[in-house]
Amino acid sequence: MTRRFLTCSLFCITSLFTALPVPAQQRKTQQRHAPAKKVYTGKSVSVADGDTFTLLTADKKQYHIRLDGIDAPEKGMPFYKVAKQHLAGLLLNQPVQCEVKQTDQYNRFVARVYIIKNGQKTDISAAMLQAGMAWHYTRYNKEQQLADLAAQARAGRKGLWAEPNPTAPWVVRKYRRAGISDDEYRKMQQTNNPTLRLYGTE
Repeated sequence: MTRRFLTCSLFCITSLFTALPVPAQQRKTQQRHAPAKKVYTGKSVSVADGDTFTLLTADKKQYHIRLDGIDAPEKGMPFYKVAKQHLAGLLLNQPVQCEVKQTDQYNRFVARVYIIKNGQKTDISAAMLQAGMAWHYTRYNKEQQLADLAAQARAGRKGLWAEPNPTAPWVVRKYRRAGISDDEYRKMQQTNNPTLRLYGTE
């Protein structure tokens, strides 16, 4: 009798927790991780940095977009503000089309972004590389076209490539996560500290 009572109680408790509604915050996260469609159109309403902006669609929904194929200077690094301003000049209040590739760890849509004008599409990732405002993000993108544009900008010392040896943003993120300041890292570079290899290269 006691065993039957315990079994029934456990079943009731399990059913109760299963039936509880998913918290609103969790539902929102699930939705952001599962875009309903792969192509979004609208206009850009704000630019966070040289590779991230906010898209406003016709139905008044906002999405944070990370440009596919490029990586722009991190905040506090040379050309951070210049790259941000350049992207703003290309995008702000322009009709854009975003072809979503995936959702990243920050719940942003990683997308190939195009400006649509007079029936013509301008690839924003390509435009940023051509101007020397970003690195080709080869860890996630192997396109030869983007690689060529990055190489041409570097050879021509355009934008950030005017610096003799600019530090790639993924290197900056890695040493900052390790608790190393920008000044400390520069000193390590000046002394050719062997620890540098832990943080990678371009």
